[in-house]
Formats: sequence, structure tokens, C-alpha cells
Amino acid sequence: MYKIISDTEYDKLWDRVKNSRVMTSHDLPTHHMKGWTCKPHSGPGTPFKDEYDRLMHEALNPKKPITIRMVTPDGEEWVYPESARSYVERIKKDRGEI
Repeated sequence: MYKIISDTEYDKLWDRVKNSRVMTSHDLPTHHMKGWTCKPHSGPGTPFKDEYDRLMHEALNPKKPITIRMVTPDGEEWVYPESARSYVERIKKDRGEI
């Protein structure tokens, strides 16, 4: 089920759920990336000493996604911000739901 909420409500929802998301080891970089650098993203002159540190930071501090999947007793619910309305309508149209 799709649900569209205002952008401010979506921001509040993301702030509330971002620390309760499920992570697996696939979300984390491998240890062999220690020592690797990728300019201008990691290495000297950046906040990250190597790619491992940068990717660990991204995994633990993700950017706000275009959708939040909520699992409730009633089933799955996909929550979108108002700014993604055209995207949701295109998905529904492609799936024949409109």
C-alpha cells in the first residue's frame, strides 16, 4: 500500500525511524577497503582517512530515502513525501493500478 504525506511529516518520520532500521553485513564495507583512498571522497584533505571510514559513515548515517517501508500488523506500507507524488503515480500507472 502506498501512502503520501507532506514533506515536513516525512522529515519527522525519517528522523523518528532512521535509527531503528534493519541493517545487515551487506550494508557495511569490507575490511580490505582500509587503506584505500578515493580522491576527492577520502584520504588527505577530507574528513575520512580511507574508503572504509567513508563508507562506514554513510552506512551509519544514511541520506533520507525517497521512500520509507513500514511493516505493520496490517502488512507493508510504503510512505512517500508529497514531493515524490509524480513518481508514485508513475509506478501505479506502470503496474496498472490507476
